[in-house]
Amino acid sequence: MFAVDLEFAADKIELCLDFDGAVLVDDDDVNDAPHDVPSGSNFGDDTLARAIERLKLLDASSLAALLHRMDQLETAVSASTRQLATQESETRHLRQLYHSAIQENERLAQQQAQPVVMAQPTSLQSSLQEVMEMDLKVHALAKEKDQLVSENQRVTSLCAQFQQEVMWKTLDLSDNQRSLQRLEWQLASEKTKVDDKTQEIADMRAKVAALEDQTATLLKHKKVLITEVKSLQKYSHVNVTALAQDAHEARMVQKSLAEKLASVQHERDALQASLQALPSPVHASLVAVDKATLP
Repeated sequence: MFAVDLEFAADKIELCLDFDGAVLVDDDDVNDAPHDVPSGSNFGDDTLARAIERLKLLDASSLAALLHRMDQLETAVSASTRQLATQESETRHLRQLYHSAIQENERLAQQQAQPVVMAQPTSLQSSLQEVMEMDLKVHALAKEKDQLVSENQRVTSLCAQFQQEVMWKTLDLSDNQRSLQRLEWQLASEKTKVDDKTQEIADMRAKVAALEDQTATLLKHKKVLITEVKSLQKYSHVNVTALAQDAHEARMVQKSLAEKLASVQHERDALQASLQALPSPVHASLVAVDKATLP
């Protein structure tokens, strides 16, 4: 808090405490009462919510007290300003009276200097007395004006000080709200990350189960292939080479037979062409002979 001089520490601050509806709770009862252990996920949220509510209540009460004090100080400043304006108007009025009295004294002095009109000495003394009294009043009002100016400056400085404190409190409150909101955003993002990680773990477990099934199926296929390979091991490399050579020879024989069949077919076509060129009785006999000889 700011230090205040003793001559300015004349303001009275009243604190109103209302305990209506309060309940007296024994410490033993509070200590003996069972405490519910919050879960891991809700513990941070509950603690953060309670801290936010407590901070809002404290800042709201301090802000309300400061605003009430500022209203009181502004009221005092307005009253002092009005009083100062009244004193200044009275001072101007007294100065006008003082100037009018001086002019009256000068006029009386001029009248006394003339031999025709003689003023009464008692009236001159009374006028001088009034002028002296007015002068004293003017000095008193000037002194009072200085006091009012100093009081106005003091109240203005106090208002500025309290306004600065309220402003800093408001800034602190806004910073706290922003930090709490930032924490809430971080908590929400962390929850989202945890949910994503949980979903990713579930997907990985499903993939692992699928891979285990595939592994079991491949093991079964491996056993079947091993059995087939063992059954085919009786065909050695030599037997396979011999079989390949026999197949090649069979293909060569088939090729030679096809060539012979083609040559025979060619000869047959030539004979048919020559037979068609012969007369018909001979041709019929040759055809019959040919059919008898040919398979």
